[in-house]
Amino acid sequence: MAVKIIRYYAKPFRDIAWLGQEIDERWQAMKSLQICTRIQLVSRRATQVLSK
Repeated sequence: MAVKIIRYYAKPFRDIAWLGQEIDERWQAMKSLQICTRIQLVSRRATQVLSK
């Protein structure tokens, strides 16, 4: 039971860490796009991940 509780509490932190890595990778891949477009994509992706 303790393992389930630890995993449950750690999941939001893992999700946030994964989201940061995902944003960084996509940001680096889109250097040629305008900053406004990047911000829109990051906001949309963050909203999708955090709403799950």
